[in-house]
Amino acid sequence: MVDSEELLSTVFEVPRQFEIDLGTVVVLNHRATIDGIASLEQREIAQTRESFAAEDPEILRSLVGTLEWFYAGLRRAANNLALVGLVTRFQHWIETFTQQLKTTPNRNNGAALIGHLKELNRRLNPGPIPLEFFEDLVTARDSVIHADAKTEWTYKKKKRAVAKGYCNGSELEITEDQLKDAIAKAIEQVRWYDERLAPRRPHSSPSAG
Repeated sequence: MVDSEELLSTVFEVPRQFEIDLGTVVVLNHRATIDGIASLEQREIAQTRESFAAEDPEILRSLVGTLEWFYAGLRRAANNLALVGLVTRFQHWIETFTQQLKTTPNRNNGAALIGHLKELNRRLNPGPIPLEFFEDLVTARDSVIHADAKTEWTYKKKKRAVAKGYCNGSELEITEDQLKDAIAKAIEQVRWYDERLAPRRPHSSPSAG
């Protein structure tokens, strides 16, 4: 499980609006959801052990195993939704940067977020995180929104597939460590663009819009 204090200290390391945005919209909501799931799981398993203590041990193990499987599914769903929130907020801020440059990304550059990243890299030089990393996040996000978290689906006669590192069989699975890594890399990329845009603005930090 992700250490919530560590995540929050990362997000609020510098007083910039993107980090605050992620802290409130993504990290705090995710932490509250994960903690709530853990509390419910512990309570229900304890009640099950008490209610079925006199039953065959195999029956009790099966009941507990079913509960653990159910709550593991809730955690996967919470992680997937947190990823959707992360990509959404990241895209918003990246688009804010291209607006500040008064530039329009090429519509043939793929997903909207990737098009804006390519344009920023063209105008400001490539950021520290490879575009392929964010392309994989966009595909994972789209899997949650459009494909019920499946690893493969077809959209407009084109086959799409989630990166292997985000797959658990035929299902999308974003671990909490992967979510933490994605948050850190999004922050690093935004900081990099922000530093290069700062001399071009009348103020030192971007507006959320």
